[in-house]
Amino acid sequence: MVSDQADPSLLHFAASSVTQFALQLLVLNAKFSGRADLFHASGQATNDGCAAFEQHLSRLPFADLHWPPFPTRIYGDDVVLAEVDGLTWVWITARDVETFDRVLQIAEDAGISWESVERPR
Repeated sequence: MVSDQADPSLLHFAASSVTQFALQLLVLNAKFSGRADLFHASGQATNDGCAAFEQHLSRLPFADLHWPPFPTRIYGDDVVLAEVDGLTWVWITARDVETFDRVLQIAEDAGISWESVERPR
């Protein structure tokens, strides 16, 4: 259970099972991985950017998360993850440069500018 940011007395289920909660944590923490071969980016979300992720990426089978902020949505596949926190911030994590650059371009075309972009050396 997590408390609502607007009303701490209101509680939300974080996941339907312990397994689903563990999978959510695993995916959410990919952006902080110290693996030297991963590509990372983060920046301010836009409404058009959020719509572009809906259009171009598959949404992972999680309900809207109530944390970090509501709604947190996760898109991607076995090569790339795109996390949108509260429709205000975007995190991208990818395993290859082609996919990373494609997702960055989709986001940039929709008005997202990156605060941080990290590429493996």
